[in-house]
Amino acid sequence: MARVAGVRTVYRARWLLTGEGEPVPDGAIAIRDGRIEAAGSARDVARDGRAVDLGDAAILPGFVNAHAHLELSGMRGQIPADGGFCAWVRRIVDRKRTMTDADLTLAVETGISEIVRNGFTTVADHATRGLSYGPLCESGVRGTSLIEFTGFALTPAGTEECLRMVESRLAACPDTDRVRMGLAPHSPYALLPDLIRRAGERARAERRTLSIHLSEVLEEIAFLRTGTGPIREFLEYRGVLGPEWTPPRQSPTALAESLGVLRPGTLAVHMNYLETGDLDRLHAGGAAVVYCPNSHAFFGHPPHPFGRYLDLGIRAALGTDSLASNASLSPWEELRTARARFPAIPAPTLLRVASLGGGRALGLDARIGTLSPGKEADFIAARVPEGIGAGALEEHLVSSAPAVLLTVVAGRVLHDGR
Repeated sequence: MARVAGVRTVYRARWLLTGEGEPVPDGAIAIRDGRIEAAGSARDVARDGRAVDLGDAAILPGFVNAHAHLELSGMRGQIPADGGFCAWVRRIVDRKRTMTDADLTLAVETGISEIVRNGFTTVADHATRGLSYGPLCESGVRGTSLIEFTGFALTPAGTEECLRMVESRLAACPDTDRVRMGLAPHSPYALLPDLIRRAGERARAERRTLSIHLSEVLEEIAFLRTGTGPIREFLEYRGVLGPEWTPPRQSPTALAESLGVLRPGTLAVHMNYLETGDLDRLHAGGAAVVYCPNSHAFFGHPPHPFGRYLDLGIRAALGTDSLASNASLSPWEELRTARARFPAIPAPTLLRVASLGGGRALGLDARIGTLSPGKEADFIAARVPEGIGAGALEEHLVSSAPAVLLTVVAGRVLHDGR
């Protein structure tokens, strides 16, 4: 269903969850010119306009995938984690070397289709070859296309080469109202600290999202502390570890703080492990932690500190990571896993992290994340059982992976599953 300029469209459903307060029975949302005009009881909202009755469904804010690698969407179930993290990364690197730009573009398009039909309306995608910008623009989904740089030599020359690549891609991919470019220095173990610092300075100056993998695996922590272990062996195998590199002898989070990138606008991805002082650093800096529940489970990590982040008021969002470490690109499956791991966290909190939390992490919370009048009309409708009550509704949503009936971005229907 295309958005029609000037036409008021009212979507009505058994339940409305605005992300602000209690569920509204027999709720409705009115849309005009891509924005929310009104949201609340159908009795008050559905006074005029083109009507769409969704029946036994819940209308709720669209979900935000704050960490995706859509270029890897063709690798579902093909990259086992046996042999450890570095062996897994090596398999991905070797596989990508055989893939053409056409292969990777198809993977991105396939991934976008999957996230949209599962209820994501916004995605932060990490693109090593810069191939997600075009498909994101064409798809109608809201997105941040992050220029991910890794694989360059850990040398000053490699740093300059990387910065030239960033300059070229930013020039070729202008920001639009719906799709913005961002920077993704991969991790403290894959790049020289100077490159991370300079990327952070540029992102801050241009108000761009910056994403960095932090404290993802124990091998990373050991490498930064001592300069030894499987990550060193992997970098030497690739021939990228220059003689200038020396271990910073800090935790990944402490190093990120020293480089000035633990700030609002930064996505601290994974944060699976904490060392002394890391919680205080995250809280003081204002970066958002992106928890990827199913990727975390794929690698068999110990319990994630997600609950501790929420307890301290640290910004938090959810991501899927890639299909090389996940079976699906579904917000429902991430919510279901998070629910099982953290039964004490209230269901409304989890839903809010998956929507407004992601919007806030990407600096979009003034535009998306709740169904508030004046915000952009990014919402979904999910099938719910007939007769379900308010007390069970949100628990059902985070536990059951319901069917998505509609995915709407800026008033435009991108997926109609009715």
